[in-house]
Amino acid sequence: MTPSAALGGARCWVLSEDKAGMVNQCLGLAEALGVEPVCKIVRIRAPWRHLPPPLWFRALAAPGPGSDPLAPPWPDLLIATGRASVALSIAVRRAGGGRTFTVQIQDPRVNPVRFDLVVVPEHDRCRGDNVMVTRGALHRVTPERLSAEGARLAPALAHLPRPLVAVLLGGSNRHYRFDPGDADRLGDQLAALHRTHGVGVVVTPSRRTDPQVLRMLAGRLPPEASVIWDGRGENPYFA
Repeated sequence: MTPSAALGGARCWVLSEDKAGMVNQCLGLAEALGVEPVCKIVRIRAPWRHLPPPLWFRALAAPGPGSDPLAPPWPDLLIATGRASVALSIAVRRAGGGRTFTVQIQDPRVNPVRFDLVVVPEHDRCRGDNVMVTRGALHRVTPERLSAEGARLAPALAHLPRPLVAVLLGGSNRHYRFDPGDADRLGDQLAALHRTHGVGVVVTPSRRTDPQVLRMLAGRLPPEASVIWDGRGENPYFA
């Protein structure tokens, strides 16, 4: 029996903050199960955003303006991740009278028995009878998707020299910095790689990538040998 046949028409929510890396982990699991989820993106307001999840009183009141509504009918399956979702996942499970099967991805930093299933990468310390440990983070990458997206994008890359070098470009966060100086060095290295080996270069930025970084890379790479996604249209990440 396929996952979609086993779950039938189950109502599924994906619950997270608006962070692509988190949302995609949830979507990857939902897609593997064969269900079509409704994404519930939340933006937590004060005072809840300053409190650890165990201290969230009336948790369903925590989502602020710009959040998707969390209201009945409650889902059959809730897939959630991130600190902002922990107390909300517990609250939805309670509000649904235990009929919502809750899956929490990543270490929730609370007792895992508060959920039906917790899925963590092996470097997280969370363990328990209802904890599933994976080698790395969940994702949406499958051989089928890579093949289909590669074929779709092939005409736009046909003019580039081979082999292709793909650059998945992130950006600064609260722990690390990726500044124009880093972009300058990366651009020089990629340009040298093209000169030495004749490769084509394809760059896919993320939402965290500084526009100045993209401009610097574009200035370093020969346009006839490179394609840099400008953020418009469909993201070519899977290609």
